[in-house]
Amino acid sequence: MALQYTHSDPNSDRNAHANRYSYAHSDAHGNSHAYAHRNPFRNSNHNTVSTVSADTHSMIEEDILNPVRLVVLDIDGCLTPGEAKPWSLEAMDFIARLNRRARVDPPQFAVTLCTGRQEPYVEAIMQAIDAHMPAIYENGGGLYFPDRYHFAENPSFTPDMRVALDDIRMILRRALVEPGIGQFQPGKEVTLTLYPANAGITLGQLAELAARALDGRSSGFTVTASVSSVEILPDGIDKGAGVEWLSREIGIPLDNMAGIGDAPSDLSFLRKVGASAAPSNAHRAVKSAVQYVSPYDNGHGTMDILKRWMNG
Repeated sequence: MALQYTHSDPNSDRNAHANRYSYAHSDAHGNSHAYAHRNPFRNSNHNTVSTVSADTHSMIEEDILNPVRLVVLDIDGCLTPGEAKPWSLEAMDFIARLNRRARVDPPQFAVTLCTGRQEPYVEAIMQAIDAHMPAIYENGGGLYFPDRYHFAENPSFTPDMRVALDDIRMILRRALVEPGIGQFQPGKEVTLTLYPANAGITLGQLAELAARALDGRSSGFTVTASVSSVEILPDGIDKGAGVEWLSREIGIPLDNMAGIGDAPSDLSFLRKVGASAAPSNAHRAVKSAVQYVSPYDNGHGTMDILKRWMNG
């Protein structure tokens, strides 16, 4: 992929509300694509901190000099309350309008996804939000390029790691799935996700049983209990590694990205991007780490964050 990057001087007007950036690339078929983005943050020489006393959460507003050209968004907890819960269609329509505008209106940033969900699910959400920038799926295990309908596995996922993951899958199937203790989320290629198969099993118990079943045979992989599932991830693959890979692929520096997430697993990418925010339903560890916490939850919180960044 050939990339060309141009920008105006971000210091030419310290009080300007928008600096214009643009980039172009040619896809595998030789077609040229051009995008441009603006800085949705005020340019100033100070930081401001404000507290919302009506609730227990606080909001930190931090002025940022780097113009945001791409917003990277988690799905569960940001567009939906979680697995098997309805999507926020209002938020998805709002994001779709932002993405359509980003294609033709130079001042507008685009929005894409960074999630642990499998590729087919991500592809469907990308269609719903009319996204054109690549999306991160399986916690950084893969990238989906909608503009040329291309899928790429993380280059750090080696053939030996694939063999090891297949072995782990087989062990856990025999130890947990077949006895009715846990169940796999279908469709994962680089990672594994387990859910309890019955209400009597907690996530902590399921993670402990998985680690015990593997008993030292999970070298090169990490087993952790997340907010709603148990994740088995290859070492070196997480959402933070995913946004770094995305940055290299599209030529947008991490400082020019913004992130929205709600779970501790999102911190690996929220801490790497130039601006970060969370809806009100976010885990307390996320709220304490991001620069802004919306007073609204899930999709309404995401809309609030995006509008705040648009308005600067």
